Amino acid sequence: MSSSPTAPLSRQPLIGVFKGVPDPRDRRGVRHRLDTVLALAAVGVLAGCRTLLAIWEHARDLTGGQLRQLGLPQDRDIPSESTIGRALAGLDADDLDARIASWVLTRTGTIDGRRIIAVDGQDHARRQTQEQQQRRR
Repeated sequence: MSSSPTAPLSRQPLIGVFKGVPDPRDRRGVRHRLDTVLALAAVGVLAGCRTLLAIWEHARDLTGGQLRQLGLPQDRDIPSESTIGRALAGLDADDLDARIASWVLTRTGTIDGRRIIAVDGQDHARRQTQEQQQRRR
């Protein structure tokens, strides 16, 4: 069995999925790309944020390198809480849900009859090592 349960074509990062989401905002006055706003929101939610304010505060605490990885240009401020809220409010939630669900499904596999999700490409190998260590005990 290979070290990763995902096919090479499915290894697109989540931010790549966000780039395909249609932006419902009027193009005039848009300062922040939608994929960047979605990436900041996703990272905030994954970190446990439950409100727009918490997402914004979490984004404010990210390093410059982390912000660049999420698509924010070096010379640009992070989107405000209200910008994040407006961008999320105008989205087609069903479309976004379908895109993210499809992305997650490309990262699932089965090991010993159990479904696993490999988010970073290393989960499968790490899981096998942990299982081998447990068998030795």
